[in-house]
Amino acid sequence: MRRYRLNQNRLVMTLILAMSLSGSALPRSPGGLSTIPQQAPAASVSTETKSADEFEALRAAGCDSLFNLDYETAEAKFEKMVKLNPEHPAGHYYLATTQWLSILNSMRRLQTGLYTDDSFFAGSGDKGVPQLDRRFRDVTTRAINTGQARVRKNQNDIDALYYLGATYGMLAGYEASVARRFKSALDNGSR
Repeated sequence: MRRYRLNQNRLVMTLILAMSLSGSALPRSPGGLSTIPQQAPAASVSTETKSADEFEALRAAGCDSLFNLDYETAEAKFEKMVKLNPEHPAGHYYLATTQWLSILNSMRRLQTGLYTDDSFFAGSGDKGVPQLDRRFRDVTTRAINTGQARVRKNQNDIDALYYLGATYGMLAGYEASVARRFKSALDNGSR
């Protein structure tokens, strides 16, 4: 029974990490096109389109930096996204993701072999730094609040729904991998 529970926990952890890391892609419309507007011809480029292009460029550059484990540059890019459009949950989501991955890296928990050992799921082990935890949770709360505010205005807002779900998935991954609160991880993942 104990062996079954540990294997079940390992499977849940793997699924939570996979779901939360899949949030790095842009939401797509039913036709498969990005929901961020594409650039119009130079003569008719509006301020809104330029802003959307800059938003997308910051997202892409931040994700590239994150992929290369350059957390400082990624965080700076995502903070610019938040400043450019504070009512959009994407900047907050990517900022929280950067903080989560940075914490995992500092705790040496980006090693996949760690999650195949039963000891990870058996005990509580080392804990994260409280200031980093608080900072992560503050940004995550902002991502959830901005997503929920947009959904209240328009329940069919694809971007808001996507980033709201992705944020809950990322929070589930954080709870499982950093805080090691598996029940909380499952609760957030189910949202």
